[in-house]
Amino acid sequence: MEGGRCLSDYVEIYDGPLHSSPLLGKICSGYYPTYTSSSNLLSVRFHSNSRHTYRGFQANYHSTPADDSTTLLCLPDYMHVVVSRYFLQSHGYSAWNLTLNDPFCTPNITSNSVTFDIPYTRCGTVREGNNDTISYSNIIRGSSSGTLITRNRNLLLHVNCKMLQNTWAKTMYVADDNFEVNETQYERYNVTLTFYDSSSFSRPVYDSPYRVGINQNLFLEASLHSSDPSLELFLDTCVASPTRHNFTTKSYPIIENG
Repeated sequence: MEGGRCLSDYVEIYDGPLHSSPLLGKICSGYYPTYTSSSNLLSVRFHSNSRHTYRGFQANYHSTPADDSTTLLCLPDYMHVVVSRYFLQSHGYSAWNLTLNDPFCTPNITSNSVTFDIPYTRCGTVREGNNDTISYSNIIRGSSSGTLITRNRNLLLHVNCKMLQNTWAKTMYVADDNFEVNETQYERYNVTLTFYDSSSFSRPVYDSPYRVGINQNLFLEASLHSSDPSLELFLDTCVASPTRHNFTTKSYPIIENG
């Protein structure tokens, strides 16, 4: 790419979603060290202008397993947290002394682990939002198992599930939804798109592609599967195109920006 002060061509690396997450690096030439994300999402943004054309850039990535001490899964209806009892004991904490923001929501304790299934709308879960994500957070608190005085007297395990607001379920006259799901810190809402053959919405269409006639009515159902009653699903964009692989150079907007 063009070098210099990285004004024309450059690559930005974000620790999470674009813009609302910390910028790890902005590069435009040479070789640079590895950037490591703090969660299961890292964004790479390429910017260019129309003046010069170069060969471009190349990047490689790999993922590594998280620490076995704690495991977090952001499921459609709740946060699933597993804490190793060996981890707790090695730091002087008791499995029987762990509580959430709401102490009446208790975990399942086995010989090896402590498991919390934390609802998004109960047990003291806090909901916050910005332009990119809706965040559900809770805190698992623990105390020492004995009378030994230690520096780290209380355990605070912060649990955060950040749901990407711009959840896209894309379909093009196809009943099957094309949807990407991440099962750790960042997650997408469970949204499906389904075509039906009539206004009764009783018989879904499974043909792929779904072939229709000119001026034929299409019956499309969008569904959001979540336990959070404050969420609202709306149709943002619908476009038609003469070709199934190009919706950029020639397209006909039916719905734009809601």
